[in-house]
Order: sequence, then structure tokens, then C-alpha cells
Amino acid sequence: MVGINISDQDAAEAITSDVFGVANWDCTRTAVLPAPTPAQETPLSSTIVSLALQQPKVPSEHGQTAPATVDFNMPLGVAVKSSAELRNEELDALPTLINDDKWADLKEAAIQDYDFLCGSYYVRGYLTGTGAEGGTGKSLLALIEAVAMAISWDLLGVKPKGRQRVFYHNAEDPMWDTMLKVAAICQQYNIDLSELDGWLFLSSGLEEGRDLILVDSDNQLNDLGLARLEKTIVYFNIDVVILDPLQNISEGEETNEVFRRLGKALAKLAHKTNTAIHFIHHTRKLNGGEVSVDAMRGGSALIGAARHVRMLIGMTPEQGKQADVDNHRRYFAIAAGEKSNLTLSSPTNIWFEKLSIELPSGKIRPVVSGWQWPDAFDGIDTKTANKILDVITQGVDGDKDLPYSLIGKIRGVHIAVNKVIERSDGQSRAIAKKWLLGPQTYLEEIEFEGPDRKTAKGLKVVDRPGEIIDWEAM
Repeated sequence: MVGINISDQDAAEAITSDVFGVANWDCTRTAVLPAPTPAQETPLSSTIVSLALQQPKVPSEHGQTAPATVDFNMPLGVAVKSSAELRNEELDALPTLINDDKWADLKEAAIQDYDFLCGSYYVRGYLTGTGAEGGTGKSLLALIEAVAMAISWDLLGVKPKGRQRVFYHNAEDPMWDTMLKVAAICQQYNIDLSELDGWLFLSSGLEEGRDLILVDSDNQLNDLGLARLEKTIVYFNIDVVILDPLQNISEGEETNEVFRRLGKALAKLAHKTNTAIHFIHHTRKLNGGEVSVDAMRGGSALIGAARHVRMLIGMTPEQGKQADVDNHRRYFAIAAGEKSNLTLSSPTNIWFEKLSIELPSGKIRPVVSGWQWPDAFDGIDTKTANKILDVITQGVDGDKDLPYSLIGKIRGVHIAVNKVIERSDGQSRAIAKKWLLGPQTYLEEIEFEGPDRKTAKGLKVVDRPGEIIDWEAM
């Protein structure tokens, strides 16, 4: 387009009739107008048209050339900086990523360390979380931990690090329900409610004006919501924030990308305010499958933003039989590791029981209490163990041709065990499994022909314990 001659009169008429008309000549309306110098005698109209047609170029960020731009509303002679120039100025104003501190000046003792406020699940300046299926007990656990941190009491086997100001936001339950749960906790653990004044703060997402939304329906972070949360933390000098559940403070889609943004924003807020921020989050329906952070909605993205995420697992029906409990749904555990299977050895997990507490008004609310897995070997010394093995050797009703079986209602090993010491069906089988599969083997599973002439499996004693026995160490 260079070399096209347009008379001053034509150009003037074009500009007069339509000041933006030059855009139809492949002009972007954003170019640089150099200030005219005394040596330049080019008429004004020709200067504008010439710039529009020639499309001055400036380097782009990809190393190519891109049109410079001009704002035709700006007065002539005022230079407008290109986007590349603006980026360079912004870069000049930024600090480098590396500071010039000297290693020789390092004072190791003055460097801060992780500040664990309650176990490893609440860490000042970090984002952490709890994940589980719905109804497991994660909200009840978080609430009693909030009370424990507010008064610095050991309520569940972990002593908090001093008193902490705790803000618990429940986005799905009404305020009155959460308050009754706190009252039930205090009744169960003999806590005066006045001890919580100025230390435990509650809010409900169902209350008008108290809802907290951190992700909008367009999947973008809600800056106003984040600023509001930060204001609350700073104003009340909060040490711990618990957001329950995470998905209810988001109106966006439940995708990894949405939770990645949200997790990153909360992690930055925790660091900025030096606060421990903890989220409660649902997993998808597991149907007996593996419990891991990957089972959480957006789990892989959240685990990247959080320092630690613990998973809770409910007791299975089989574990309920082994533990000899009436209702296995009342029990849950912290999984022993980042990835934990529902069939892991039960005693390796930290267990809890959900109790129903009746308040003075007659209202009933659940609370969480620590629970110990029954020790099947409690009270079984070497002498008692050998007595049980004697009974197993004799066979059912003294018939050596009819051995006791590991699993069975008529010839089950629990019958043999209970002839010596009282144990539940599950505990008896746990004892037999330890002797059958443990490092020190006392039993062997054999096949025999049963009374119905069908092949069956039974237990045979192949060894005996010595004078010293430690079943827990086995």
C-alpha cells in the first residue's frame, strides 16, 4: 500500500465525512502518531492517511511484527506507547525472582518452621482438607476439632497448640443446627459454653447476607467473596478457618480446573493472612471402592494446592462383625495414608464413634468420640493360647476327623475360642487369621471330607507358642 497518492483535498474530505473511515482501509485505529518536527512539511491530512495505509510495525512477543496502533481521538503529536513498550515498562518495575541474600548471613534458628495447630491437619499459613463420602462424619469431626482448638483441650487424643480463634463456616446447615451441635459437644465433654466466647465463631451460608461464594457461576473466582473472607480473618484476628463443605461455596462446575483455581486462591489467602484454612469436601460415591484423594471431586487439583488432605473411611459391615459392634455405620476412621483401602487392617487406622447426646431441652444431636478397636488378644497369654490350640486340636466335640473351620457357623473357630475365653465371632476369626497367616504360624488350613462326603476346609495345629508371646508385635 506504500506509494499510493491521495490528494490533500481527497484526504481531508474523507476525514471530514468520516473520521473513522480509514478503518475501512485495513487500519486498526490504534497506531503511533509521531510528533511532527520543523523539518516535516507534510500536510496534516496526508500524515494521517499515510500512517493508516502504511501500517507501521512493532515487534510482537513471538518475535514477529505486528501493526503499531494509534488512537485517532488523541491530539496530534502525543505519542502512544505500543503494547510491547508497556510490557517492558511493567517488567522493569517488577522485582526479579531471586533475591541477593548471602548464605553466610543465614541464621537458621531465626527461620520459621511449620506451625501445627492441631495434629498435622491444621497448619498455620497452609491449606489442608478432609474428604469423605456423605454421612461419614467429617463435619462432626471438624466441629469438635474447632471446639478443641478454641479451648486448647485434648478431646480426641490430640492436644492443640494453645488456644486458637476458630471461624467455622457451614454452607449447608442452618445456624441453629450448628449451635445445637456445639452445645451437645460441650455437654459431652463438660465444657462451659462461656469458654468459647471470643474464640469460636460460626456462620451459616443459609443466612441472608452471610453466604460465602468464592467461585461464580461462570467458573471464575469471586474476588469480592475472597476479599470478604480476608476481611473477616483480619477483623477478628482468626487463626483457623474451616469451610464446610467446599462445593457449597462455589457456584461453578465441579471440575478439576474450577477446584484448582479455588484451591490455589485459598492457599494464597492462608499464606497471606498466616491462617490455617481447612476445607471439608465430599467424595464421589465409592460403593466399596478405594478411598483416596482422587475420589474427591476435583481431588487431583486440590491435593496440588493443599499441604495435606486426610481421608475418612466408614466401617464396613465385615469390620463391624469383627469388632462386634451393633451398628457399623456409627464408626469411621482416618485412613492410614494418602491412599487407603476399605479393607486395610482395621487397627492401623484412628477410629471414632458417633454418639447421640440428649440436651436438657430434649433435643438430640450427634457428637464424635474417640474409639479404640477391640483388641482380640487382650487377656490371652501363653497358657490361654495353648488351651485354645488344645481345643482346636481335639476337633469339633472331640472328633479329630471334624476340625474347626476358619469361617462357619456350626464348626467355626469362634466356638473353640469361646470354650476358653469370651470373644466375638469377628475377634475369634481375627485370632485364627493371625495364627494362620502371621509371621509365627500356629495353624494350617487343610482339606478333609466332611460328613456330607463333600470336601471341606479345616484348621490343623502345627506349632505352639513359647513362654513369651507378644501378639501385638506379630
